[in-house]
Amino acid sequence: MTQSTVSIDVKTAIRKAREYFLDVYEGVELPNFLLEEVQVSEDDRHWLITFGFDTDREAIVNPMALTLYGTQPKFVREYKTVRLDRVTGSAIDMVIRPL
Repeated sequence: MTQSTVSIDVKTAIRKAREYFLDVYEGVELPNFLLEEVQVSEDDRHWLITFGFDTDREAIVNPMALTLYGTQPKFVREYKTVRLDRVTGSAIDMVIRPL
């Protein structure tokens, strides 16, 4: 990003991404909805804001979790990344965040 280009600040980016996300999921319950990650894209043109939430899908039994923690998580956590233009703050897209 050139010095003459003004970028929206991180707090504004998070607020805009959250508003966009919740508008897309209007009326859907999102248990444990949390900000997970904030990044700037490699080309310096976009904010990448990741949110996580629990789904109502049951977790696949993981023997390692049972061994380590003595319990199995009830629900699967999902992560979605909202990509915003760094100058305008406009949402471009939202994608599933792979782990």
